[in-house]
Amino acid sequence: MTQVTASALGPTWQIQVSGEIDIAASDDLLGLALTGLDQHEHVRLDLAGVTFMDSGGLGILLQIRRHAIDTGKLLTLRSLGPGTRRLLEVVGLKQLFEVEEDPAP
Repeated sequence: MTQVTASALGPTWQIQVSGEIDIAASDDLLGLALTGLDQHEHVRLDLAGVTFMDSGGLGILLQIRRHAIDTGKLLTLRSLGPGTRRLLEVVGLKQLFEVEEDPAP
């Protein structure tokens, strides 16, 4: 089960995702992200709770990225888990995204 929540933090619209990012999660995530990009200067996708992402999920991230570029807004991915990080690296997409690393403990 996927949970997607959003909140405004000043000029940033932060979206927290937990569970799976796949075609079933696309409407909620895409809708919140596009709304955020239309109303804020920065959208941050916090992916710490993501347990699985498939090609549909990658497609969603690319759609959000395209909208950010088209509107001159900033999109960052935050707290990539090992599986999400590896997937983005394997398919060669990690370098397309601004990634916020968690501070070292």
